[in-house]
Amino acid sequence: MNKEFDVLDFFFNWKGRIGRKHFWFGHIGLAVVSNIIMAILANYFKIENLFSDSIIGLILFWTTMVIFLFAGFCLDIKRYHDRGKSGHWLWLYLIPIIGAIWILIELGFLKGIKGLNKYGEDTLKIN
Repeated sequence: MNKEFDVLDFFFNWKGRIGRKHFWFGHIGLAVVSNIIMAILANYFKIENLFSDSIIGLILFWTTMVIFLFAGFCLDIKRYHDRGKSGHWLWLYLIPIIGAIWILIELGFLKGIKGLNKYGEDTLKIN
């Protein structure tokens, strides 16, 4: 069954699975939109560094950054689910350089589990 695409569910819900294609499109979309919004905020509030004088600008800037970071983590968790693993594997980000490289290879390039797993239906069957 093909359900309607829900942007909020895609970016802000960590339940379910996504394939590599949706993972890449999601992260590229987040990067483009977040950079545009951050540039607009930085320009409007004259934010020259992350510890600027504009309190309201910094609050908006940091809040926006946290929202986009959360959306990226949701995509990563769903991609780990497609690989048959828990989202707890994101703790690898805490290992400098090697952790991020490992996550990029595993989520961006390795295939997911075929068929049903404990996180949901195979993404290739759904699409």
